[in-house]
Amino acid sequence: MPSRRHVSALAVLALGGLLLTGCAADSSSSGGPDESGSSGSDSNSRDMNTATDQTVAEACADLQEGLSASTSALQEGVSELSADPNAAVEKLNAFVVEFAEVRNGLGNAEVKAQADSAGVAFEELVAQAQAAAADPAALDMNAFMETTQNVQTELTAIGEVCAAG
Repeated sequence: MPSRRHVSALAVLALGGLLLTGCAADSSSSGGPDESGSSGSDSNSRDMNTATDQTVAEACADLQEGLSASTSALQEGVSELSADPNAAVEKLNAFVVEFAEVRNGLGNAEVKAQADSAGVAFEELVAQAQAAAADPAALDMNAFMETTQNVQTELTAIGEVCAAG
């Protein structure tokens, strides 16, 4: 049954979103000494839209902070997929938009590049979910699962960049 498999694949995606926030939290707490080298008031008053020279830890912290609310929207979208696929796709689209806004505010080139790669993967996944909501019978589960795996790979790569920073 495609809709159950679809829900299952998106549940994996939601866990990937949690992986992203978890890795960012780990890196920001382990990067604490790095941040303490800069002015404490500076890190508290950072404006993500004007940041141009962030450390990896700062960019990862901004990424985590910016996505904390939208990760719950991602989870809600997943949970609604079987009951109301169009509402689910709307929430997934909202996540993609917010993720783009957060990425655009990052001032560390390494973190931003990896986050942008993850953003492209998310956009592809949401496009496939939208097509499946419109015509569930046309869902190519192999392609969908491959795209889901790509999202997980990209999120893992963000975690690796953040952990290394």
